[in-house]
Amino acid sequence: MNVKNILMVGFLLTALLVSAASAADLVVTPQSSTSALGEVTEVTLRVENVAHLGGFDIDLHWDPSVVTLDTEPDNVTIGSLFCGHVNNSAWGSDRGGVRVAALNASLDGVSGAAELFTVRLKTVDDTGKSTPVAVVVNNYGFLNSTSGDDIPVNTITNATITAQRVNRIVSYVGVTAESVPLDAETVSVFTVANQRNVLTSKLTINSTIYAPNGSVFNTEERSGVILKPYEQNVQQIAWTPTQTGTYVLNVTVTSDTDLPVVGTTTAERSVAARNFSLEFHPYVYGYSRPQVDTWFWMVWYVKPSESGKVKLNLSVPESIEVWGEAESELWMTGDALNYVAFRLRATEIGTFTRDQFNLTASAHGKTASKTSTHDVSVWVPSMEVSSVDSVKVDTTGDFEMSYNTLHTNNTCDNQTTIIVQSGARGRTLAGLGYLVGYPYGCVEQTTSRMLASMNVKNYYLDRSDRPANFQIIRNDANTSVSNGVVKLVRGGQVGQHEDGGWSLWGCGESESSSSSYAAYTLARVNESGEDLNHLLNGKVSSDATVDDGTVNFEKAVEWFHENPDDDSSGTWTWSAGVCHAWTPTSNTGFVMLIHDMIRDQGTVAEPYATYMTENMQNATRYFVGIQNSDEGYFGNGRDRAMATALGLWGLEVYGTPSDDVTQDQINDSKAKATEWLIKNHDADGCWGADPVYGYSSKGRRSESTAYAILALNATGIPAENETIQGGVNWLVEQYESGGKWGYTWATQAAIDALIHCQPIEVSDGTLSISIDGEDICTLEVNETNPKVEYPLTADQMATVMANGKSKREITQYSKVKQHAVTVTRNNGNGMILVSIENTQRAPVNEIDDPIEDTGTILSTGGIIPDNGSPDVVQFSEDMDILGDAAPGDLFDTVTLTSDPSPLVANESGKVAIQVVSGVQGVFSPMIEVPIEGFTFANGTISDENGNDVAYQVLHGSVNTDSTSIFIQANEWTSDETYTYVFDAKPTHVGTLNFNLRFKALNDEDNVTLVEKSLDVIGRGDVAVKVTDENDSPVVATIVLDGSSQTASSHTFEGLLVGNYSLSVSKENYITVNTTVSVEANDETNVTVMMPTDLTTPRLIFSQGSGMLAGVSKVPGTLSAAFAENVTYNATVVGNGGRIVLALEFPQRFLLNNPVVRLNGVVLDPSQYEIRSGTFSNPDPYEPFSTTNATIIIYDAPDGVSEISIEFIGGRAGQALVGDHETGILDALRLAQFDVGLKGAPETFGYGDVSGDLMVNILDALRIAQYDAGLIPDLA
Repeated sequence: MNVKNILMVGFLLTALLVSAASAADLVVTPQSSTSALGEVTEVTLRVENVAHLGGFDIDLHWDPSVVTLDTEPDNVTIGSLFCGHVNNSAWGSDRGGVRVAALNASLDGVSGAAELFTVRLKTVDDTGKSTPVAVVVNNYGFLNSTSGDDIPVNTITNATITAQRVNRIVSYVGVTAESVPLDAETVSVFTVANQRNVLTSKLTINSTIYAPNGSVFNTEERSGVILKPYEQNVQQIAWTPTQTGTYVLNVTVTSDTDLPVVGTTTAERSVAARNFSLEFHPYVYGYSRPQVDTWFWMVWYVKPSESGKVKLNLSVPESIEVWGEAESELWMTGDALNYVAFRLRATEIGTFTRDQFNLTASAHGKTASKTSTHDVSVWVPSMEVSSVDSVKVDTTGDFEMSYNTLHTNNTCDNQTTIIVQSGARGRTLAGLGYLVGYPYGCVEQTTSRMLASMNVKNYYLDRSDRPANFQIIRNDANTSVSNGVVKLVRGGQVGQHEDGGWSLWGCGESESSSSSYAAYTLARVNESGEDLNHLLNGKVSSDATVDDGTVNFEKAVEWFHENPDDDSSGTWTWSAGVCHAWTPTSNTGFVMLIHDMIRDQGTVAEPYATYMTENMQNATRYFVGIQNSDEGYFGNGRDRAMATALGLWGLEVYGTPSDDVTQDQINDSKAKATEWLIKNHDADGCWGADPVYGYSSKGRRSESTAYAILALNATGIPAENETIQGGVNWLVEQYESGGKWGYTWATQAAIDALIHCQPIEVSDGTLSISIDGEDICTLEVNETNPKVEYPLTADQMATVMANGKSKREITQYSKVKQHAVTVTRNNGNGMILVSIENTQRAPVNEIDDPIEDTGTILSTGGIIPDNGSPDVVQFSEDMDILGDAAPGDLFDTVTLTSDPSPLVANESGKVAIQVVSGVQGVFSPMIEVPIEGFTFANGTISDENGNDVAYQVLHGSVNTDSTSIFIQANEWTSDETYTYVFDAKPTHVGTLNFNLRFKALNDEDNVTLVEKSLDVIGRGDVAVKVTDENDSPVVATIVLDGSSQTASSHTFEGLLVGNYSLSVSKENYITVNTTVSVEANDETNVTVMMPTDLTTPRLIFSQGSGMLAGVSKVPGTLSAAFAENVTYNATVVGNGGRIVLALEFPQRFLLNNPVVRLNGVVLDPSQYEIRSGTFSNPDPYEPFSTTNATIIIYDAPDGVSEISIEFIGGRAGQALVGDHETGILDALRLAQFDVGLKGAPETFGYGDVSGDLMVNILDALRIAQYDAGLIPDLA
């Protein structure tokens, strides 16, 4: 048989076999059914008209949006005549289907009719949709016979399940706050949302407000309302509570038809109506002394009884500028003090009374006002300038002098004073006045006051011709000496050190200059004839210990013995950087005077007596050895006069013979020195001095002249000697501002010389004085009134300032005028000194701006951003040289820092001033720090190494109405850095301005002002309350910036101003993460809601008020033809407080950026926060894992706000990022991932079209089928 015949026989046999198996019918019962949401319908697949059925493999499928396979056990049962397998995953639970395969174990199989299997389907729809329950026979559409033959299927009768339609809605009631003000309009929101994608039937919505007594206060009924798919019906009702108590707001929804209404058909909210009140804290905080043209704060605290917005209106004087607006609206927390701060700036100086600052608060028809509780004094950093001239009047007739005045816009404290001094008597009183009023207190300055006070007091003490005001002079002198003793003894501000010496400001190591000053002065106080020696009664210690509160002269002798600056000669060099600096020759002579004073105290015990003798022998040997043998002077160059005078005086009082120096040599040396001094004074009667002695030429010559006079007088030459009187007259004629002779030590030395050697004759006379031709006054001096001061009256000052001639025009606003003074002596005898002194203060910025770059006012440094003024201004306080000479630099740079940075109001912090010196030899530099805007604890001030630095707290010079810290250093050398650290406690939040004033006491007219500032912040509290979505307390873990508490509420106190992360967590709850702001001196009250889920928008945070008034969702559809689109809508109602809305959503929605709208306006992404979830898909044959993302929207609704969140995801099967229709390229991308050529697609699982949570070649094949048109969609 050939091949062709064999094939023919095969076909015939097949036909016979097929014809042998009769066709069967398949029927799904019940054929039609209706099921309500959640109900379960059992459907059974039956076979009929079958013969010898041995097995089957059948799929049953349905629309999963209508019904799903019940999740309870036995959801699929195979008929009793069969046994087999159910494959639930063949279709996937989200695609609606199940595959069942089974066999009959008998040889004959099943014939006739039988139940194949039963499936339990649960209804998940309530919109009236229907789904077929359809049969698909596998095995190419054949059933299996017991003989192995295929049984064809004749007919398939599918079933239909229809979901019962209902009106599914959700109702909400939203209010602005849980308590509202009585008699004030409020808004409530009643929302009904359709939860399904079909129209509702006609509904009746009844919104009712019940009064506290249960009666209907307001009701509105709307019937026939049909809601579109997913539509929200929002009704706002404005109402005004008229009685206190609890109002109940209710919304109820009913159906106008037989179609039932299910879901949340009724919602209620309770609102408490209370009497509204506004109160102010009794005190208004803020700066009482701000600086002009700088911003400062004033703070009120307002307490409304209910949360909400409060209108504020601040009234201030016209010259006060308000940052922002004086009228504003601020949301405030109810029943709490709310921080209300205004930033102000004054453009004029002066005092503004407290009633000129008034804040008015108004809300809900209530108004309250509060004026400031303190005046505001606006000051300006100022400098004092002076002009001085003097004239010697020694006969009757006219004498001329002149002085200058400064004219700017705002000069103040202008005062011209005429001082008439009767010869030496009057001049010493003027000098004493300068020293007593001198503010600073190093050892030299303190002892200068003490010595001059004792000299003047003692001169007049036993005389009958005392000045009329002698008792005042004596009291001032006694006070100066008493205060000085306290400072100089051990433990005093500049007290004796344990080693027996002193240092300039009391800090650091002992040095010879300060030890000389202090030991000499205290020895003078302790003299037996001094009426103030009681001040040291019981306060002189001895031997090796310097007890607190005492002075030990023996230890002072030992210190000089052990600390010569030149071991070979045993002499002492002036070693402190002070106003002047004696040479070793001069200082050694002064040390001899100290030892003489100590010797006069009484017996000095051993070994100190030996030390004293050795000290003096060394000093004597030194002078005898260095004396010029031909001329008899000591020292070199211009140092000769001072060195010779002090050397002569020292040899006179304590020249001590030794083995190599005889008494005759000492006497010979003194005689030569005396002769040289008498022959070598200047023609005008003074003795010169080397510049090393001090910055002031007049001071140097005054000091040298004074010591020459005192030394000559000490040798026995009488005061009436012509040379001595020539020096005395020269000293009388010298006058500088305040009555000084150059500097403090020169002034005390001059007073000492004048007191001891003044003429016997008392000068007297009457003088008439005029200025610019205008008669001013007639003054008389005599023995009882040796010094007369006359300050010009206000009218006279006005006349003087209007007159005068222009010395120099500065700008159109500023000038210096010169005034001519005529002194007419009418009678009297002797020499009278007449001086005129003008002092005035002017704002630094006024002087700096017009006089800038003229030579005297030199502006350097950076620019302060706040006001544009230079931060460094150098100037001379001598008005007479304005524009003629430039002051010297004191430093290169100044920086100001703090620890902490920024500083914290009302807390101590470290403020550091760092100076980089740019010049060599700045002696006794002083930094004035005005105490403005902070308090100073009067603790220690330290340097960069932690060593103490001296300071004083004195009346300020930058601002005359305040005090300042005066930091007192020894010396600055070039290119060195000096740091001064002190404690400061800022009194207010904001900017702390420092107007630092620098001067060197070796050149007091050279002043540098530096403007610096530091930021100051405050502290506040955060009160957190945790609830669930039903407002019930939830005990949770509250973490604020790392600090953790487990409670349902907690207040975090004392937090620095700023933003803090807040996290609230609890097991089985969604963790809430957000941020809170802390304001200075305020409490931030927040409520954190912890919902059990965030799959619908939830309120998770509120600051005092606000709530959800409605939520709805428009679900998306997954399809290969278009992107998945899901929209959430939320209605929020509030009264201006901050709230936070949160929603969790599948990570796949972030394939594209969401669109968030507030009242229809698209928000910028900066106005909300997205916290990404996770997605991991490392293996194509392992299920991917994902967690939800969260969107957080921050809002502060005032009234009703509509928020919509639209997510645009991807398409089913999408494996490539971008907007495109799913196709073969997506299939290829999945295939690449399957074979390991590329990583997982970045489309968050949209490529999974098989529903098995895996992305691999199976999905790629299905996408390829879709691309080829073999299947209609991939969903």
